[in-house]
This record gives sequence, structure tokens and C-alpha cells, in this order.
Amino acid sequence: MGYPITQFVSNPSVSVYTCLACSSVAEKPLLLKCCESFVCDACFKSMGTCTKGCTEKFKAKPLSGPLKKMYEMLVIRCSHSPSCEWTDNLSKLDSHLNNECEFHLLLCQNNGCDKRAVRAELESHSKECLHRLCECMHCKEGITFSEMENHYTVCSLYPVPCPHNEECTIMPRSTLNKHFESCPSVTVNCLWKSFGCDFVGKRCELGSHLQTSVVPHLKAVKNKIIDLNPIEKEQIN
Repeated sequence: MGYPITQFVSNPSVSVYTCLACSSVAEKPLLLKCCESFVCDACFKSMGTCTKGCTEKFKAKPLSGPLKKMYEMLVIRCSHSPSCEWTDNLSKLDSHLNNECEFHLLLCQNNGCDKRAVRAELESHSKECLHRLCECMHCKEGITFSEMENHYTVCSLYPVPCPHNEECTIMPRSTLNKHFESCPSVTVNCLWKSFGCDFVGKRCELGSHLQTSVVPHLKAVKNKIIDLNPIEKEQIN
């Protein structure tokens, strides 16, 4: 669909560029090779054949030379006139709409957001957009705002408590495994487990267990040795 002819400042040349299909001033105009009529790029893609009944192969080419120059110099009002008072050459319209016009609907630039709003509203929206990119305060990685809570569950530098003892110092998640190697509240087996000791308790309780279980541990070692030496076991029996 092209531009309404009323959007242009009066100029006899405007009607020259009327689209053969939509009867508006052609937008991104092409020149049909069969009859040298003008047509919008979008209209051409949906036409299929020339509406004038031309028998030549349906092809078109972009404007060039004086035709292109004259088209670009057509004086046009902003698409949001009269709210916007801008008027200038047609070649500058897109730049005006995308970079200056306060009444043109713009698409939010955050990936995944389909919000459209006028420039002033969009600037406000972008500060609260759920799809805006934020920096994790812990690892400094760029994360979409809506995904930040999920990120915190895996962030290697997110501060977490020890799951075994709430009195332990809060630490980055990445250091938990190292902490577990010395944490007094981690559940451990007895050092003599391989000899049959079934003690399971906190690391801070292991020392006391070892002190009070010297005799049982030595007996367990002796029995293990005997089990591994059939001849000695036979003599004992």
C-alpha cells in the first residue's frame, strides 16, 4: 500500500508515481518493464500479472537516474500530520519516523518484546520492560530481567548458605563443594568403614567416635586380617 496523495505538498509530479495496483503514490516504487507503469514493491509481489493486460513477461526494476531523483525530492508531510508538523523530502521520511517523530509507533528493541508505543511512552516502557537486559549483581553476566530469578538458582557467584549448618558463613555457590570438605556439620562415615564400622554422623562428632571406639576398631582390623588369611583362621578355629 502506497502513500495517500493528500499526504504530499501540492506538486504535479506526485501523480506520475501513482501505483497501478493501489492507486496511491507508490511506496518503494518499481517500474514495470511491460508498460512502464509504477507499482509499490509490496503490490508487485502480490499482483502476479499486469492489470493492463500486457502480454510481456511480468517483470519490474527499481527506479534509477532522474526518475529516482525526482521521486526522492517529492515534498511530503509526516504520516502523523497534523499532530506532527514535519514536512520535507520523501527520502527523509523514514529517518524522521524512526528517529524524530513523537507520534510514530516504535517497536521495543528488547529481544522477545512486541510492545509498540510512541517514542515518549517507549522510553518509559524500556526501563520497566520484562525483556530488558540486566546485569547480574553477582557474576556480572547479562541476563533478561524476566529470567533473573531463574538465573539466581544457577549463578556460580550467588551467595548461598551451607545446607548442613545455617551458622556457617554465606558463600558463593561455586565454593560449596570446597566448603563441604571441611564443614563440621557434613555427614561422614567412620574412617574404619572398610573394616566394618557402621558409624554415620557429623564430621564434628567423628573425633569423639574414634576416641571411644579404639578397641572395637582394632578388633575389626584383626578380624579382617584373619578373614584374608585362611591358614591363620583355621588355626584359631
